[in-house]
Amino acid sequence: MGPGQHLGRTSVNGAISFGITLVVDLHMLGRAEGGRATPVTSGYRPLCRFTSPDREATVVGMCQLELVDVSEVEPGQSGRGLLRFAPAVSQTVRELAEGSSEILLEEGTHVVGSAHVIGSIAPDSAL
Repeated sequence: MGPGQHLGRTSVNGAISFGITLVVDLHMLGRAEGGRATPVTSGYRPLCRFTSPDREATVVGMCQLELVDVSEVEPGQSGRGLLRFAPAVSQTVRELAEGSSEILLEEGTHVVGSAHVIGSIAPDSAL
Protein backbone atom coordinates (compact mmCIF):
# COMPACT_ATOMS: atom_id res chain seq x y z
CA MET A 1 0.00 0.00 0.00
CA GLY A 2 1.41 3.38 -0.99
CA PRO A 3 1.29 6.79 0.67
CA GLY A 4 -2.04 8.55 0.45
CA GLN A 5 -3.84 5.37 -0.63
CA HIS A 6 -7.50 5.19 0.35
CA LEU A 7 -9.03 1.95 1.57
CA GLY A 8 -12.76 1.72 0.82
CA ARG A 9 -15.81 2.29 2.95
CA THR A 10 -18.21 -0.33 1.66
CA SER A 11 -20.30 -2.93 3.43
CA VAL A 12 -21.88 -6.10 2.15
CA ASN A 13 -25.68 -5.92 1.99
CA GLY A 14 -25.63 -3.15 4.60
CA ALA A 15 -24.29 -5.54 7.27
CA ILE A 16 -21.23 -4.33 9.10
CA SER A 17 -18.76 -6.62 10.79
CA PHE A 18 -15.79 -5.33 12.73
CA GLY A 19 -12.21 -6.44 13.14
CA ILE A 20 -9.81 -4.41 15.27
CA THR A 21 -11.17 -1.70 17.57
CA LEU A 22 -9.07 1.28 18.65
CA VAL A 23 -9.86 2.92 21.98
CA VAL A 24 -9.43 6.67 21.44
CA ASP A 25 -9.71 10.04 23.12
CA LEU A 26 -11.23 12.21 20.43
CA HIS A 27 -11.48 15.93 19.95
CA MET A 28 -13.81 17.48 17.41
CA LEU A 29 -12.76 20.84 15.98
CA GLY A 30 -15.07 23.73 16.73
CA ARG A 31 -17.05 25.32 13.98
CA ALA A 32 -14.79 28.41 14.08
CA GLU A 33 -11.75 26.10 13.62
CA GLY A 34 -13.27 24.62 10.47
CA GLY A 35 -14.96 21.69 12.15
CA ARG A 36 -18.48 20.36 11.89
CA ALA A 37 -21.57 22.42 12.64
CA THR A 38 -23.34 19.46 14.27
CA PRO A 39 -22.30 16.93 16.93
CA VAL A 40 -21.12 13.40 16.20
CA THR A 41 -22.95 10.42 17.64
CA SER A 42 -22.34 6.68 17.74
CA GLY A 43 -22.50 5.34 14.21
CA TYR A 44 -20.45 8.23 12.76
CA ARG A 45 -18.19 7.01 9.92
CA PRO A 46 -15.19 9.28 9.40
CA LEU A 47 -12.19 8.70 7.21
CA CYS A 48 -9.11 8.14 9.39
CA ARG A 49 -5.78 9.64 8.33
CA PHE A 50 -2.76 7.93 9.88
CA THR A 51 0.59 9.70 9.45
CA SER A 52 3.75 7.65 9.85
CA PRO A 53 6.87 9.00 11.59
CA ASP A 54 8.37 9.69 8.14
CA ARG A 55 5.27 11.82 7.34
CA GLU A 56 3.60 9.41 4.90
CA ALA A 57 -0.19 9.59 5.20
CA THR A 58 -2.61 6.73 4.71
CA VAL A 59 -6.37 7.27 4.77
CA VAL A 60 -8.56 4.37 5.88
CA GLY A 61 -12.34 4.17 5.76
CA MET A 62 -14.41 1.15 6.69
CA CYS A 63 -14.71 2.27 10.31
CA GLN A 64 -17.42 3.38 12.66
CA LEU A 65 -17.26 5.40 15.88
CA GLU A 66 -18.98 4.19 19.03
CA LEU A 67 -19.02 6.80 21.80
CA VAL A 68 -18.33 5.75 25.39
CA ASP A 69 -20.25 7.31 28.31
CA VAL A 70 -21.82 10.09 26.21
CA SER A 71 -24.48 10.17 23.52
CA GLU A 72 -22.81 12.88 21.40
CA VAL A 73 -19.70 15.04 21.11
CA GLU A 74 -20.37 18.65 20.16
CA PRO A 75 -18.04 20.64 17.88
CA GLY A 76 -15.14 21.94 19.99
CA GLN A 77 -15.61 19.21 22.61
CA SER A 78 -13.78 16.00 23.49
CA GLY A 79 -14.82 12.49 24.49
CA ARG A 80 -13.84 8.83 24.62
CA GLY A 81 -14.76 6.46 21.82
CA LEU A 82 -14.14 3.21 20.03
CA LEU A 83 -13.14 3.30 16.36
CA ARG A 84 -14.23 -0.07 14.99
CA PHE A 85 -12.66 -1.13 11.68
CA ALA A 86 -13.83 -3.71 9.13
CA PRO A 87 -11.93 -7.02 9.05
CA ALA A 88 -10.60 -6.23 5.56
CA VAL A 89 -8.49 -3.34 6.92
CA SER A 90 -7.75 -4.61 10.44
CA GLN A 91 -4.18 -5.74 9.78
CA THR A 92 -3.38 -2.46 8.00
CA VAL A 93 -4.89 -0.44 10.86
CA ARG A 94 -2.97 -2.48 13.44
CA GLU A 95 0.31 -1.71 11.63
CA LEU A 96 -0.54 1.97 11.13
CA ALA A 97 -1.59 2.43 14.77
CA GLU A 98 1.74 1.01 15.95
CA GLY A 99 3.55 3.81 14.13
CA SER A 100 1.14 6.65 14.86
CA SER A 101 -0.88 7.32 18.00
CA GLU A 102 -2.64 10.34 16.45
CA ILE A 103 -5.37 9.99 13.82
CA LEU A 104 -6.99 12.85 11.94
CA LEU A 105 -10.75 12.42 11.44
CA GLU A 106 -11.84 13.59 8.02
CA GLU A 107 -14.94 14.06 5.92
CA GLY A 108 -13.63 13.83 2.38
CA THR A 109 -10.39 15.82 2.55
CA HIS A 110 -11.69 18.13 5.29
CA VAL A 111 -10.25 17.56 8.80
CA VAL A 112 -13.01 17.75 11.43
CA GLY A 113 -11.26 16.28 14.46
CA SER A 114 -8.53 14.08 15.86
CA ALA A 115 -8.23 10.90 17.88
CA HIS A 116 -5.42 9.83 20.20
CA VAL A 117 -5.07 6.04 20.38
CA ILE A 118 -4.90 4.80 23.97
CA GLY A 119 -5.39 1.09 23.30
CA SER A 120 -6.74 -1.57 20.99
CA ILE A 121 -9.11 -4.51 21.21
CA ALA A 122 -8.56 -7.55 19.02
CA PRO A 123 -11.50 -8.87 16.98
CA ASP A 124 -13.87 -11.10 18.91
CA SER A 125 -14.60 -14.21 16.88
CA ALA A 126 -17.87 -14.64 18.79
CA LEU A 127 -19.30 -11.42 17.29
